Amino acid sequence: MKIAIVGLGLIGGSMARRLIKQGHEITGVDVDESVLNTAKSKGIITHSATSGEAAIADADVTILCLYFDIAIEFLRKNGHNFKRGSILTDCTGVKTPLMKLCETLEMNAVYVGMHPMAGLEKCGFEQSSEHLFDEANFLITPSNGAMEAQINIVEALARELNCGKITRCTPEEHDKMVAYTSQLPHVLAACICNSPNFGRHKSFVGNSFADYTRIACINEEMWSQLFVRNMPSLVEAISLLTDELSIVRDMLVREDEGQLREYLRKVREKYEAVYY
Repeated sequence: MKIAIVGLGLIGGSMARRLIKQGHEITGVDVDESVLNTAKSKGIITHSATSGEAAIADADVTILCLYFDIAIEFLRKNGHNFKRGSILTDCTGVKTPLMKLCETLEMNAVYVGMHPMAGLEKCGFEQSSEHLFDEANFLITPSNGAMEAQINIVEALARELNCGKITRCTPEEHDKMVAYTSQLPHVLAACICNSPNFGRHKSFVGNSFADYTRIACINEEMWSQLFVRNMPSLVEAISLLTDELSIVRDMLVREDEGQLREYLRKVREKYEAVYY
């Protein structure tokens, strides 16, 4: 297929590295000409473009690997430029607002959202890897107008990226669950690292602290957009976590070791039921 990847950062660059080896014709679109030149010289992309109009007009599949607000701006500007009957997909971390926008635009493409659940705490094309998506969960959020054959094409791309479990869901379900599994942990890691104890803690750190707070090394531009655009779901997730923290705090204040032990036992059993 002819695939246009708009945005050759960590995600877009990793997709290009993998998909070109599957025999696809890859056009890389990026505002940074040095990235395009590097990608083309290394055979990671077939063609390059600093503007997306021509690239998406010829593409069977267009993959937007852009920050959320930039993806929205790109769609508003280029909705009419897509090849008729082609597939538009994206890797943004919030789906509902993007889906609603697509429904208001006159587009020749059919929207089938994707979200490979993979990434790094660092960003940029230089961090990209053809193995980034190995065994990663892969979410698909089809629009109401998407046909089964078009959804199957996106599923085939997931397999070519070497992703693991592939799940179809609605944009609303996607946003609710990603708020819990991805955005909430980033918020919590940021809050922990904003403690007055941070900086004095290094001699007291074990692997668990280092592993969990790693994601506080965050791309603030991208994540702040995702947090705000997914505000209802993320606020709900934070409220539920705050309730749980209050429960544990109250048990500690009462010095109720028996109730705390019971709480921790139930949590352990709940975890084991899911993962063992």
